[in-house]
Amino acid sequence: RFGYECALSEEDILQAKKNSEKRYAKNELSLATADLPGSIKRFYRGHTYKQGGSYRGVHYFFESLIADTDIVDPNGAESLQSTLVVPFFPGDLVGNVGWFTTLMERVITYVDKKYSLERTVHPTVWINAMDRSLCTMRDDVHSELPPGAIVVSQFGMWRELEGLHYCFYPDRDIVIPSSISSSHGYGGQNDPTHTRYDPSTKDGMLLFFRGRVKNFKQCLGENIFTNVNECMYLYSQGIRTFMTDWYKDEPRFFLNKDEMLPEFEKYGGVGGEGRAENIRLRSHFCLAAGGNGWDQRFFDAIHRGCVPLMTQLNTSHPYDFLLNYDTFTVFIPNGSQDLKRVPEILDQTVLSGKHSNMVKNLRVVHEAMAWHENVRDTSKEKNTFLVLNGAYHHAVWAIAHRLGREIPSSSAVQLCRLYYHNPYHAKAHDILHEEVREILKTRCFSEEILSKSKSV
Repeated sequence: RFGYECALSEEDILQAKKNSEKRYAKNELSLATADLPGSIKRFYRGHTYKQGGSYRGVHYFFESLIADTDIVDPNGAESLQSTLVVPFFPGDLVGNVGWFTTLMERVITYVDKKYSLERTVHPTVWINAMDRSLCTMRDDVHSELPPGAIVVSQFGMWRELEGLHYCFYPDRDIVIPSSISSSHGYGGQNDPTHTRYDPSTKDGMLLFFRGRVKNFKQCLGENIFTNVNECMYLYSQGIRTFMTDWYKDEPRFFLNKDEMLPEFEKYGGVGGEGRAENIRLRSHFCLAAGGNGWDQRFFDAIHRGCVPLMTQLNTSHPYDFLLNYDTFTVFIPNGSQDLKRVPEILDQTVLSGKHSNMVKNLRVVHEAMAWHENVRDTSKEKNTFLVLNGAYHHAVWAIAHRLGREIPSSSAVQLCRLYYHNPYHAKAHDILHEEVREILKTRCFSEEILSKSKSV
């Protein structure tokens, strides 16, 4: 076996070298991996990762990359033709919320010296799996990275506290999807025909939330409107605290209610988990307000056809410079007086027909947020996807866009299939921001991509 972590066969690595040469000529994104010492590499393989696997998104991306002969460059970063990816997973070594400044600084020094980054202009991508990415620590580590460095993480919190340095650069860094928390996977096994993306199935609660809540007095009631600059740096930015208190008597909101109450018997389901899953599946909107890091309920909502209600400030979200979140989420900013009008705003969204379109759009977003790397056993639902490993292809696209490179043709074929040659959603491309939509459109209808699409 050859390549990083022996991910390629001899035949694979020879093909990868040929493909790299072709990408150089076409200015397509080519990614090479930095070879770090074993003591600072991640060491968890397969299904077993720290923290029960909650931080697998970055692992899925990297493990997809090193086995992808159409994108990985086995010629090495020394050629300066490819973008250098630094596969640093401190969460597997010191915990996902632990203090890893010293370890990070050692990696920066090692990479600088080994690849002569101090003397050459070479784009770098830094994978980070910490709960709050580089915001996990108070030290300004981001500014120590090589010029133009891109951080790829599962959480896009811009800074830890008001007045502190930015630890996530919203115009440069990239948020990718995490794993999912639901035991029901991406939903395809139980719903292979995607009825959950049929707006007519949303006939239950107006808003759904089931999860942890912390009691912050400064974020209760009217307090949140005057203390928003404090609340926005607390757990869930104080929104779960506010919402579960302010709307505790709203009958159309399921906010940590007892799902086994008689009024919810009509939803069926085995046990509390089963019934709660059924309630969510039929709910119109799902609160996605984050916890300490990203909110896995955001992804669970997408994969269940439940329109996310988002409130976070000071935060970027997965592929939000590619995907137009207005087409599949409702955003009511934290601290806004509109928080007092949530039922009215959600009702208007339903009555106007916007909600119906959002639910349909979620089926496309569902594909953009799903991983299908070999370490994840999704064999029972793979055939329910139009595009496999959509999250990976979007990550490749995001990096290419940030660097001003063309999308590698292998990923372009999959993206074009999802957005411009989609058999179940003729206007899937409307989910994209206009700028990237037009760029992708040109590529999708090029002779090269049309020819390759026919052979897929």
